[in-house]
Amino acid sequence: MREAGLQVYEDWLEISSAAWLPPIRNAGTVACGSHIDTVRNAGPYDGAVGNRHWCAAAGALKGRELPCHLEIVAFSDEEGVRFHSTYLGAATTAGKLSEAELAVKDG
Repeated sequence: MREAGLQVYEDWLEISSAAWLPPIRNAGTVACGSHIDTVRNAGPYDGAVGNRHWCAAAGALKGRELPCHLEIVAFSDEEGVRFHSTYLGAATTAGKLSEAELAVKDG
């Protein structure tokens, strides 16, 4: 993400995001991304590969003027491997986690 020239940050759930913010005030944002976890035998394009492709696309656009901001989001625990709650990262980003889901803890 940094190699593509994006500003990188991470939230409390370890969802990594990167933003390309052209100097356009009040511009809209195009968000894209994928999850960074994977499961066995999921195939060659599962998980982090999707974000790698978005970063490559952003790198190819580097130096061009965009009419909007670009954000790449690398969601964590979308497969439900850690907490057995699918789309955990996306639900958190969308503000859709229930109180019960927020209370779950692991070892």
